[in-house]
Amino acid sequence: MRLLIGTILVVALAACGGSSSSSEGVIGIETIQGPETALDYCTDYWSALASRYAGCVAGARELILAHDDPAVLCPEVAKAVAAGRAKYDKARGGACLGYVQSADCYGVEALFDNVSDQADCAGTIAGQVGAMGQCYRDHDCQDGWCSTSEQCPGVCIPLAGEGGACDALISCKPGFTCSGGVCVPLFSQGTKCSTSPQCQPNLFCAPHGTSPQTCDPRIPVGGTCANTAQCVIGADCNGPQGAMTCKKRLGPGEACGVSLQECGPGLYCSSASSTCVVDPGPSQSCLPAASSGYEDCLVGTCNADGFICELPSLWDGCVSDWDCGSSLACGVGGCSPACTEP
Repeated sequence: MRLLIGTILVVALAACGGSSSSSEGVIGIETIQGPETALDYCTDYWSALASRYAGCVAGARELILAHDDPAVLCPEVAKAVAAGRAKYDKARGGACLGYVQSADCYGVEALFDNVSDQADCAGTIAGQVGAMGQCYRDHDCQDGWCSTSEQCPGVCIPLAGEGGACDALISCKPGFTCSGGVCVPLFSQGTKCSTSPQCQPNLFCAPHGTSPQTCDPRIPVGGTCANTAQCVIGADCNGPQGAMTCKKRLGPGEACGVSLQECGPGLYCSSASSTCVVDPGPSQSCLPAASSGYEDCLVGTCNADGFICELPSLWDGCVSDWDCGSSLACGVGGCSPACTEP
């Protein structure tokens, strides 16, 4: 489950420019105040992040909310604060709100992917449970994540900070990567690398023939690419084999070609309007992707018998919690009940 990071009530779908380094809760001369309660904070956060991230990736806000539903996630945060497993810091929340509002799209992406080391956002919901202590969700843990794969309640597993030892079992804190068995800051432009997650969010690990790979800026629209991860945020790598280029995705309401797969995440090109519209949600009518243009249901799958979008079921196959929607978690045997406080 992702760590809760920050909220904002009014979200500008800003262009992907500017600096992402500000940590002040100030926009112009206006200070953004954090909501009074952790429940309100959490609800506003997911609503805000969904809008902001969707704007950056030219996707559907509904897609994010279908997988990270505040109505399911946020009561667990309120329970943790009430039980003393976490503390809500309204002042830091206000500073984080300013960051969420002003961050460029790579800063927003880092928040969404939980690789941001922005201090105010990381500290707004502060876990109080120490290493190997009893927990239900990640936000309970003082310094790490909550492992519930074998039992519920689970235990807090610590993450290593800068200079700490790391390996296949011990991960680094957000903002760091494991290099040579030691946690170091994410690599800057020009640094030798082996995989893109080692690089800062606006970079990827680029091949250079027989020379070492290095962290290079993500490829702009029109540039030659091998896969979408190499392209700037909001673009896909498309085209014939050997001549693929980064192409800007189309967002909600934009004109599209039904057979071209130009629409962003959570969208499909409607044959009725020739515009990008939101994929069907749970219990809504759907058709197989090959015949309809749907990439998928917002969450779950399209039942081939009834042509209705169905939510993920217990023990459906999964790779991460994202595959299981908001009410289930990805476990050893597939989608399993999420660990919740009674």
